[in-house]
Amino acid sequence: MKHCTEANAEFQRLYALSLENAGFTHAEFAQRYGDLPAKQAAFEAGADYDLDRVDLGWR
Repeated sequence: MKHCTEANAEFQRLYALSLENAGFTHAEFAQRYGDLPAKQAAFEAGADYDLDRVDLGWR
């Protein structure tokens, strides 16, 4: 559960969405990305769904 909480914080920082708002349950997220560190898991999940990062600004 700690992993999902940390990954959710990173996901919100990077994509301005919670994992739940992006359609993930904690169990699904842990199953797919639980073997990665929280920050990398957030990056991977966003990349898998082609999300634009808010921390990069307009390109």
